[in-house]
Amino acid sequence: MNQMVDIGAAIAACVVIGAMGCSGGGNEATGGTGGGMGGSGGSGPALPVRYAIEVIDEEFVVEVVTLAQVERMEARLASGKKGVVSGELAAGDDGYNQPWSWHLVPATVHTADVAIEVCDGRPSMVEDNLEYWLGTVKQFCPWQASVAARLP
Repeated sequence: MNQMVDIGAAIAACVVIGAMGCSGGGNEATGGTGGGMGGSGGSGPALPVRYAIEVIDEEFVVEVVTLAQVERMEARLASGKKGVVSGELAAGDDGYNQPWSWHLVPATVHTADVAIEVCDGRPSMVEDNLEYWLGTVKQFCPWQASVAARLP
């Protein structure tokens, strides 16, 4: 009977907490999956998917190309949690990250709880010193990023 109560409590906790933390040990930084998209047998969203990311009072857009990335971004969006949204920097807005003249390489976009300080900043900091960011830092990982919206 105790095991039944423990299992019931664990299921209830997962429902209350949401997909994050109920994935059987995965985590955002290492690519573990959260709760599923669309349930078993369901098809996920059409890929790629774009998200607006807010950092302090600025915004940039990322594009993700895998269902695992979508799951992590959706979990962040649902939770409202601030943390690191990171990826490899590339020149050009790639058709979606206006007004910036850079973007994060879609296959490298991920979320994390912590990151090194050298890649932390605001989108305008990257723009203002683009050659340095592209040539030396090579990635952008703002610490206070929040997933603000899933874009159409």
